[in-house]
Amino acid sequence: MFLAYDGDKIGRKLESLLIDNSEYEIERFANKVSDALIYLEKSLSERKCKIIFASGDSVLAKMSDKFDADEIPRCYGEITFSLGMGETPLEAMLALKKAKSEGIAKSCTHSLKGSDK
Repeated sequence: MFLAYDGDKIGRKLESLLIDNSEYEIERFANKVSDALIYLEKSLSERKCKIIFASGDSVLAKMSDKFDADEIPRCYGEITFSLGMGETPLEAMLALKKAKSEGIAKSCTHSLKGSDK
């Protein structure tokens, strides 16, 4: 199973901070995002997930065992992640798009062979 995580509203928050022109707040927020991503990667690795990529505010991982979306937190302070799950990277990405459309810190599974879950 592939797991696609993406930070919620990270770009919008960063744009707002850039418009406010506060170097300190931009750096502080960037550090929070980085810390949350590191914690998410660590949590996934501890559950024997293979990290395919982790960059910016996104992670793509692969897990061979059954996965419960609530096993790994998706909220780290003010930083939240949405999660898409599927048997292929494409299915995980499509599920992620659906999860993000439903709000923040949501999860969704998608299969091209069957219906959404």
